[in-house]
Amino acid sequence: MNNFINKIKHLKKNRDKQIKKLNKILDLLVSQEWDMVSTAYDKNDRTCFLAAKSLAEAAKNIQASISQLISADFSEIAKKHKSNENDLNIQPLKKVVLGKNK
Repeated sequence: MNNFINKIKHLKKNRDKQIKKLNKILDLLVSQEWDMVSTAYDKNDRTCFLAAKSLAEAAKNIQASISQLISADFSEIAKKHKSNENDLNIQPLKKVVLGKNK
């Protein structure tokens, strides 16, 4: 059980690092998008508008990945942990059964 808790803590720590990195990228994208939009309005540049729209879509995708990292459950780890516990419980039983058959 302790090993399971350590795995979850380690996984959460790694996810937190990834979230921080993605937040930095998101901040840069948003600031660049605002710069492009303001320049596009000043110069009436349609290409800048399209580029800003692409940056907005990229920011949306990064927000989605951050949300997935935050809301990701640990059910897969829990399932693996339960199956490992079941295997550990079954192995001694196999030895007992095989020992009686000999």
